[in-house]
Amino acid sequence: MAPRFNEPEILQIIKSIEKDEHYVEQFGTDLDEATKQLLGIRSWIRWHPILINVNKLLYYLLTTANGNQTLGEEYCHLIQIGNNQSIPSGIRRFILALLNGLKQSTLGEKFITLIRNRCGVQYQLSNVYSIGDLQRDLVHLFSLLNLTIFFLNGTFPDLLKRILSIRYLSLVRREGPIGVDRTSSRLLSSLSMVQLALWLYTRYNIVRYDALAESLSSSSSSSSTTTSNESSESSNTNDGIKCLLCLSTRTNATLIECGHIFCWNCLAKWFQYKDQCPTCRRPARPNRLVFLHNYS
Repeated sequence: MAPRFNEPEILQIIKSIEKDEHYVEQFGTDLDEATKQLLGIRSWIRWHPILINVNKLLYYLLTTANGNQTLGEEYCHLIQIGNNQSIPSGIRRFILALLNGLKQSTLGEKFITLIRNRCGVQYQLSNVYSIGDLQRDLVHLFSLLNLTIFFLNGTFPDLLKRILSIRYLSLVRREGPIGVDRTSSRLLSSLSMVQLALWLYTRYNIVRYDALAESLSSSSSSSSTTTSNESSESSNTNDGIKCLLCLSTRTNATLIECGHIFCWNCLAKWFQYKDQCPTCRRPARPNRLVFLHNYS
C-alpha cells in the first residue's frame, strides 16, 4: 500500500497541546521578567493578569490566525484542516486564535461581561448563582463531555475546534492503517467521565453550601441591627488600610497562611497564576485562604 497521510494518534495531539502550553508559559515568564525590569514590581502586579493573556493571544494570532502551525503542531507534525480536507478559512482560524487566547482569562471574562451588559443580561438566577456562574459551568460541562468523546474517536481535542469543525491531520507518512490502542482510549474516556461526575457532585455541594451561608447571613443581619451598625463602623475604621495588590482600600479581607492580608478578589486573581504569597513569596494554597468576617 502506498504511503499516505493519516488521522493523528490521540497521544500525538495531546503532546502537541502540552508543547503549546509550555511555550506560552515560557513566553509569559520572559514577558514578566521584562515588565519587572522596566516598570517595577508594583506595576507588574497590577498588569500581570493582562500581560499573560495578551501573550497567549499574540501566540495564537501569530500562528493559527496567520495560517501557520503552532510550535506544538510543528513539533508533532500536525496541521489543521476543515471538513473538506483543506486548510480552514481565515475567518475560522482568526476566531479559533482569538477564543484560544481569551478563554479562561480575565480579558475573556471582561469581554463576555461587556457583551452581557450591552444586551441587558444582568439578572441573577438566585442570590448566590448568577448568569455568569451558569455560563462558566456550562462551558466546563461541555468541555468535559467533549474530552470524553475525544478520547474515544480522537477527532476534536477541545470544544472550540468541535464548534468550528477544525481537526488535525498528521504529516507523518505511514504504511497501512494506524495502530490505535483502543484499550488506552477507553480507559482515558472512562477517567474523563469519572472526572465529570466528581465535578458535578462538587459543584452541586458548593452551590448548596453558598445558598446555606447566604441564608444564615441574611438571618443574622436581620435579627440584630446593633451588630450591623458595629460592622459598618468597623468597616469605616478600615478605610485607611490598603491592599498591597490593588493599592486601594482593602475589601473582603482574606488571610493567607503566612499571615498577610489582601482583598478577596485580588487573591482570587493572583492564585490563578501563582501559588505563593504576593508579599513574602512563601508557598500558599488557595483552599487554605481564610475569609475574615467582621475584621477590624
